[in-house]
Amino acid sequence: MPSKKSITPFYDKKVRKYEQEIIDFIVESGESKRRTDMESHILAYLLLREGLWLTQDDIRALSQIYYKDESKAGISKGTISKIINLYEQYQVLKKRKIAHKKNAYEYSMSGLLNQLISTAVGFGIQEIDKYNSFLRMKLKSLERYDHKNEEEKSLKRIMMERVQEIIDFFTFHKASFIDDLDSKRTRNSNIVMNNSKGANTVEKKKHLSVIENEIVKFILDCPLFVIEETRYALPMAYFLTRKQLTQDKLRELTGLSAGLVSEGLNYFLQKGYIKLQKIKGVRKRFYSLPSIAFYSYLRYYRRFNSISNQYSRLKEINDELEAKKEELEILNGFNAIQRRINEFLKAKPLVDKFTISFKNALDQFNPN
Repeated sequence: MPSKKSITPFYDKKVRKYEQEIIDFIVESGESKRRTDMESHILAYLLLREGLWLTQDDIRALSQIYYKDESKAGISKGTISKIINLYEQYQVLKKRKIAHKKNAYEYSMSGLLNQLISTAVGFGIQEIDKYNSFLRMKLKSLERYDHKNEEEKSLKRIMMERVQEIIDFFTFHKASFIDDLDSKRTRNSNIVMNNSKGANTVEKKKHLSVIENEIVKFILDCPLFVIEETRYALPMAYFLTRKQLTQDKLRELTGLSAGLVSEGLNYFLQKGYIKLQKIKGVRKRFYSLPSIAFYSYLRYYRRFNSISNQYSRLKEINDELEAKKEELEILNGFNAIQRRINEFLKAKPLVDKFTISFKNALDQFNPN
């Protein structure tokens, strides 16, 4: 039976200043991950309350203090429930039932920071064999497809090349990084793959567009590919299947507005994910994503390099807490905040290790 909370989840106001800075650190660290800032906030509240169990109502109340956007304060109950369920599935959070309440639960963070960093890197790695089995099945479907014209023949060839490129990237990624992770820790996947019993499964013959739609859905669901700006996820998925696209073709494939497609293309160019190609004698602009592995490791490297660069501020916060310890240590929340900052600082070698590894992989796959 869950024990009654011994202290309130709301820290003293003098401590909240430091909690806000740590939350900002966690949110900025998660900015280019698969997480939204709301997800990062929720994880931060739980991470900074070591030993406490929080209900979804507790999380909602904390968000009204710490989470503010242009229109409101706080995160909605529906969003909190969705995020909590997702991270419980990934075993980042622990869950237990509240006694004497129907369908009521409370949550706490499982694991130390090093484990959480490994979990962030390891999203999907344990599932790579399953992913590759699914993708090989799609390759067989593409091979069996009888193209009707030269346009379909060209598209079929490109899609087969890109699917093989994804398989090669997954294989390299698993071989390079699985030894650095806690391989005993089970990581589940959101991906639902039809007929995913193995590469030898023979699918019914499908049209090329149907096969591509299944691959696009896989990309959108795969933890290794989820882009930081989710509104641009669908256009990016088609860059992974087709390599080169015009703005008009991207609108046709995605059904998105011209404005949103244009925003996405500008965002991808600014981030260095795609290249603009001008073909002599052709007025249309062509955009291409030359290397799937380079695109992926560019995102991973930037994420961890950003985290590493923020450690100087963490050290400053830790020094300030030490200087004010006599004044603050009796206040609710001080010890928990200080312990977590020390844990963050101890995790820096792991962050640096992954930063170097991603940089090496980035250099290896640089298409230039």
